[in-house]
Amino acid sequence: MRARSRHVDPVAQPTDNDADRLAPDHVESVCVISDASSNLLHRINDILDLSKIEAGEMDVLIEPVTSTTAAHKSDADLPAMARR
Repeated sequence: MRARSRHVDPVAQPTDNDADRLAPDHVESVCVISDASSNLLHRINDILDLSKIEAGEMDVLIEPVTSTTAAHKSDADLPAMARR
């Protein structure tokens, strides 16, 4: 699945040249497709990682984390998610 997604992502990434050739709503559609394919790829990778953990093929390193660190990480991720 990873190899297949790599074929989708470069096509779905609008470039400056594409913006000149495509209508604005088409450029927006390409961005939506790109974001959706990226999100799907992340979800599939997460599921594959969980499967590896359950099968004992991947070690899990448990580390302590403070609530402040987790909050700062979430705060950093939220603006990017909101723009989508």
